[in-house]
Amino acid sequence: MPNTDLIFCPRCAARLEWRGVEYPDVLHPACSACGFVLWQNVKPSVEALIVRGDPPHAEVLLGRQSAARANGGWGMPGGFLNAGDRIEAALIRECRREMGIEILIDDVRWFPLDDLPELALDIERDAIEALRR
Repeated sequence: MPNTDLIFCPRCAARLEWRGVEYPDVLHPACSACGFVLWQNVKPSVEALIVRGDPPHAEVLLGRQSAARANGGWGMPGGFLNAGDRIEAALIRECRREMGIEILIDDVRWFPLDDLPELALDIERDAIEALRR
């Protein structure tokens, strides 16, 4: 559950208001005076490893990550959980957002497991290696 005891901005001491900052369905305390957002995600994240086909011709679905997030590398759909999220609902939301159902993605393609592009994060490389094994 979000911390509803938060009243004042830690940066400028103006009153915080609960509002959707990046997504209207996820509320965070935000300062209308200075723009500070006190993110209410607890830092766990969800990632989807979406595979089609069978070895040795299996492919994995990856999306081009934004330059701000991971230097434009490729990665699995996913993201941080928000306060109060259920894992399954968060994964569905992030797949929709990351794979173009609710947001636009620059580039999404299927890649053979034995011919992947440079991945954005080491944890994604580890997950795909575990899938190979």
